[in-house]
Amino acid sequence: MQGLEKEFYIKSSATSSEEIGNDIHYGTCDKLIQNGISFTKRKAYLTIGSVRALDIRVIFEDTEILYEGAVEDAPEEIKRLRYSKVKN
Repeated sequence: MQGLEKEFYIKSSATSSEEIGNDIHYGTCDKLIQNGISFTKRKAYLTIGSVRALDIRVIFEDTEILYEGAVEDAPEEIKRLRYSKVKN
């Protein structure tokens, strides 16, 4: 699906305070480089206010999807953006 890159806006931010100050995960950097996708080093923290306008929100912890959907419908632990694992 070449040529659709201008149709997407992708942003990645820390979801817990322990990640503040860390750069992009090394594996993610490697994949971006392999696919010719440019990026800059940055530090960002996800807040409820910063994601309200997004169409899709996906919050990851390690390789496990914790939540996908509208922030206002999220469980309380995701709304507060605490470090926690969702138990299946």
